[in-house]
Amino acid sequence: MAIESFVYNNGLRVIHEKSPSNLPLCTIHIFCTVGSAHETHAKVKGISHYLEHILIQLSNINNHAFEIFDKMGSNINAVTTKRYTCFYITVPEKFSNTCIEIFSNMLNDTKFNNSSTVIRKEKKIIQHENERINRQFSTQAFEFFESTLYKGCCFRDPVDHIDFQDNRPDFTETELYEWYRQYYKPGNIIISIVSRNDIDYWRNIIQNTKFIDKPRLSNPTTTTTTTLLTKPERTFYDFSLDCRVKLNEMMLHTELIVGFRTVDYYSTDQYAFDLLNHILNGMSGRLFRLLRQKHNLVYSCNSVVEHSEFIGYFTVQTECSNEHVFHQNKGILYYIVKMYQDLVENGISQKELTIAKESLKSTLLLDQESINTIAKYNGEQVYISNPNTESVVPFLEQYNTRYKPIQLRQINHVIRNYFRLNRMIITISSSNLFHSSYVESMVKKWFIPNSRKHHHTRRKRPRSRRKQNL
Repeated sequence: MAIESFVYNNGLRVIHEKSPSNLPLCTIHIFCTVGSAHETHAKVKGISHYLEHILIQLSNINNHAFEIFDKMGSNINAVTTKRYTCFYITVPEKFSNTCIEIFSNMLNDTKFNNSSTVIRKEKKIIQHENERINRQFSTQAFEFFESTLYKGCCFRDPVDHIDFQDNRPDFTETELYEWYRQYYKPGNIIISIVSRNDIDYWRNIIQNTKFIDKPRLSNPTTTTTTTLLTKPERTFYDFSLDCRVKLNEMMLHTELIVGFRTVDYYSTDQYAFDLLNHILNGMSGRLFRLLRQKHNLVYSCNSVVEHSEFIGYFTVQTECSNEHVFHQNKGILYYIVKMYQDLVENGISQKELTIAKESLKSTLLLDQESINTIAKYNGEQVYISNPNTESVVPFLEQYNTRYKPIQLRQINHVIRNYFRLNRMIITISSSNLFHSSYVESMVKKWFIPNSRKHHHTRRKRPRSRRKQNL
């Protein structure tokens, strides 16, 4: 289905797609251009996530929002990422006008006067949330990997962390208000909607809200000690093998991540990596067969693919006992590295690609059941990669447009091009002390793909025969 959009004079962008469902429901996602990547000074680390919480709480105090949402039979949700903050809800169509009005007041005219009590109470909730996340060792390992990948970049730090709160003073009303004033304005907002109505229906609703007639906000009394970014700053990466080890005596096992720096959000090679992700994962995938069924060395294993504006990664993440990392001079690290080497030398098979395409096609089909998924996809596509909605591939057309045309030689070319030693990153989080220099030396010993076996070897042309005179 076609994605429609329009932009108001104040810069507010609205995108809409007709729902593939006949149910009388609509979903609204509101993206704001502010996330942890904009927090370039230690004093404001975590403020975007903090403000997300505060806006919802103050909206309830100022507008009785929670009571209204209960009557709708739904709940408002929100998420802060490194790149944006998003507020979203799915409700029966008859409440669409009310939802837009609540969001309009929340994101354009929240009153911060006398909000110190709410700020203090919400701090405890955020602390508990961060403490709970900090006890998840797999999350810690993932954050450690990303800090290695994005070192020197504004994407390096997690969205929020308990250490941020321990290492800075509490946020004040003025600091939160200033952050709100600087970033929560129409030109920084995209509203993504999926419903059975047409776009003119939503245009009329939004036209009469504070999204369009936003009150003039007064100047703050103080300023933060950071440069306010309109977009995260790009970092140019020095590619080299990077092995890092983190000792955590609280862990009873090891979290091992082995991956490669790949492509950014704008490269079409990302779709080949999506297919490779399906080839490695699953009960019949290479990872499960190799590490669980054949060698029985891991508690869990999976591959992960991600692409940001600046760079992407493809990783294998495992959870295992400490002694299995290096087991009988081989172990899990050895088998993962050798699996990557086999992919480089021999590629994937046509059977694997066929299964992966069918798996990905089914996954996308199941995701279509949720209009919430479609609205999120549309918002992210327009927000980060395609300001022109005409160039956005609709969610329902992804498979036929992006994945079906990919051929075996293309995906094997992408593997050879990016799975190289100078792009490899290895992180180990464990209660056992592994030495990074030893890890690096072993990987260099193991990962030696035979370039002569690469599939891009040219065929020899047959010699031309000279015409003989008869």
